[in-house]
Amino acid sequence: MEPTQAIDTSVLEQLARREQQLEQLRSAYLELQQQQQLPQQHQQYNQLDRILKNVSYLPVFTGVGDITINSFLSSAEYLLSTIGEESLKKEAIKAIYYRNIQGEAKNVVINVQQPDNWTIIKKTLMLRYRPDVEPHQIYRRINELRVNNVSELAVELQNLKYKSDELSIYYRDDHCIDLTNVDIFIFKKPFLLRMFWTCNAKRESVVDLLRLLDEGGPHPRGVLKKLRGS
Repeated sequence: MEPTQAIDTSVLEQLARREQQLEQLRSAYLELQQQQQLPQQHQQYNQLDRILKNVSYLPVFTGVGDITINSFLSSAEYLLSTIGEESLKKEAIKAIYYRNIQGEAKNVVINVQQPDNWTIIKKTLMLRYRPDVEPHQIYRRINELRVNNVSELAVELQNLKYKSDELSIYYRDDHCIDLTNVDIFIFKKPFLLRMFWTCNAKRESVVDLLRLLDEGGPHPRGVLKKLRGS
């Protein structure tokens, strides 16, 4: 064998051994990577399983039943707001699309090309369905609210708060709708129930109470002074 041929054979053998070593290193790296990913994949699977179970607890919206559009949207968006990872959120949206939108409502969204795009699904439903209570009706109920005792008042306030929360979800992207006064009425002052009861005895409305709160300043004595007319 000539010297040049022997050198070429030696170089080829070295390259082959080096390539084999690199392949072994690559295989070892991939195996280690898979082992490290197993706990994360298991955690994601558990999270997805829990999310899908929560989706099954959501109401089914058909467009003609007892479940209203704003009730359905508020329930769905509350669940979606608890999911941080985008891939899991998309899986939840797809589950809502396929499981929780049925009947006539399914026909409304049947042509949505992205069943994991909640914005498109929501806008499509909102084009077809209106809430059972509109914002102006909330304000009218507040203005006309009359009760016989504080317990009844607490129940009425809770119902108004529930409806206003639903509407806040429905009109979240509509800058022409402002529901902040509902929250102001319910949460502005810790003594609001007592103040309202004083006003209510005089057949005053909640709108009058809000005016007194604004005019009377932050302290209850200012409101009481105006209520007493002194």
